[in-house]
Order: sequence, then C-alpha cells, then structure tokens
Amino acid sequence: MNNITFRTLRADEIEVRPSHVKEGKANMLLYIDSRAVVSLLNETVGNMNWQSEFYGVNGQTIGRIGIYDEDRNMWVWKSDTGSESNIEAEKGLISDIYKRVMSRWGVCELYSAPKISVSDDGFGNSGYKVVEILYNDHREITHLVIANRFGKEVFRWDSDKQLQTQASTTTVPASKATVQKSTTGDNRNEVIQSIKDNANKVYRLEGTNQEELKKFVNFYVAMIEEKGWKGTFNFDTLFKRWMDRVKS
Repeated sequence: MNNITFRTLRADEIEVRPSHVKEGKANMLLYIDSRAVVSLLNETVGNMNWQSEFYGVNGQTIGRIGIYDEDRNMWVWKSDTGSESNIEAEKGLISDIYKRVMSRWGVCELYSAPKISVSDDGFGNSGYKVVEILYNDHREITHLVIANRFGKEVFRWDSDKQLQTQASTTTVPASKATVQKSTTGDNRNEVIQSIKDNANKVYRLEGTNQEELKKFVNFYVAMIEEKGWKGTFNFDTLFKRWMDRVKS
C-alpha cells in the first residue's frame, strides 16, 4: 500500500462544538463530522477496503480505523482514544476519537485551528457552522469563518493578519429564492410577521412536523422581540437547520 492522501475537509464536513463556557464566553473546538469520515474513506480507498470499531480498555474508549493493504494482504490499523467534552460528554468523546484517529491517517488540519471564542448565546451554543475555510500546502488552516444558528457571522480569522474578530452584522449568503428582510430598526414587527406568514405556508405542506414548526416560530419570534436581529432572516434555511438538528 502506497502512502494514502486524503483531501482536506470541506466546511460542511466540520462540526463546531463548545468545549466549555466561562464568564460569558464559549470556547469552541472543530471536529470532523462522522459522516465525513465515511465519505473520505469511501472515496479514497473504497467502501470495501476499510473498517472501524470502538472498544474499551481499562475504562477508556479506544477507536480504530483499518485500511486493507492489498500489496501485503493485510489490514493496517491506526487507533487512539479521546477526551470527553464538558458539554455532551459522550458525543464529544466519539467526535474527539474520530478527529484523533483520522489525524493519524493524515487528516490533521483541524489541529491547526486558532483559538475560537464567541459570546455565550444562552441557548447551549449549538448550531454553529463553519461557512468558510481555506488551507495552505501543509494542510494548515489559513482562513476560518463561523456563523451561529441564526446564520450570523460570529467569528472570522486569517492567519496572515493573525486577526480574530467577533462580527455581529455579517450574515451567511442566503438562497436567492427566499425573501429576506432586515430585522434592525423599526421593521422588527414586519419581519416577525414575515416569519409567521412563511410558517403558515409551510404548515400546509404535506409531511411538515407541525410541532417543531411551532417551536421554531416561537423561538425566533421571542428572540427577535427580545434582542432584535441584525442582518437577514432566511426562513427556509433556518427551518431546515432546525429540523436537521431535531433529526440528529
């Protein structure tokens, strides 16, 4: 088996999870999405040429990934353990193991991430997404942009400037097919009404989870009434993300 080279991770294959919250700040870490592990292995070595497993040793969870070496007619295994996060410990442990084991196979770019600190949103700091990421020839991150559950940019970093900022007005580009309205200033009520109007349309669609739709509307309406909303509100995108989190 020659040296295997995996491509670098796309933004949508990276999870952003809080490690701990202190004094109003949430420190975030980057992890490889479990589905991305499967995709990377399938496209690089073939879906019949790899396997993975988890097992316990002296109270520790060990994960390993094996890739079949046709030249030597044998499996080559690489393994590692991980650390539980302070938030969602078990899920954080599995994510950390995948991240460490894949780094042993060369997917090590996430370890070059800068320190990521954002304001505590008071809602568990979930739903954050990497929306932009670039690398250099050594698989090191050179540019990173993260948005929160509302689609607002909250973190931007560039290695050449060593710049780390928390932005409140930039938003993730939204679908052109979705009507966007600003929620700053006097049009707050107008945007809330647009949310309710869109919800009524979705409510009539077959297969809509009406209970989650109601929770979604109540959550965002309460948030906008209390704190306002800077940037744009993309109903379709945000409701899809909401349902993706429910299904996961």
